[in-house]
Amino acid sequence: MSTTASSVKKKRKNSPGNRTDPGWEHGTEIDSESKKVRCKYCGVVRAGGVYRLKHHLAGTGCNVERCLQVPDDVKHKFRDLLQANAEQSSRKKEKI
Repeated sequence: MSTTASSVKKKRKNSPGNRTDPGWEHGTEIDSESKKVRCKYCGVVRAGGVYRLKHHLAGTGCNVERCLQVPDDVKHKFRDLLQANAEQSSRKKEKI
């Protein structure tokens, strides 16, 4: 018996029911097609998915308004996370 590629379906990393990104603990999806997410702290709805939500929570101002109601520990957690991701990305680019 052989398994065809069509019988095995891969779930997207952040598809509903498979959300492992820590950003989803602090926001809820409003519309999956337009990637709209609502911040649990200030209630603002933004397009751009969990990527922009993390920048919103970290207060980076990177193409998104800063959340003024996020607790400091959450803000620092996401700043550290985004910085680590940026460093990891630059190391990958150096190897190429």
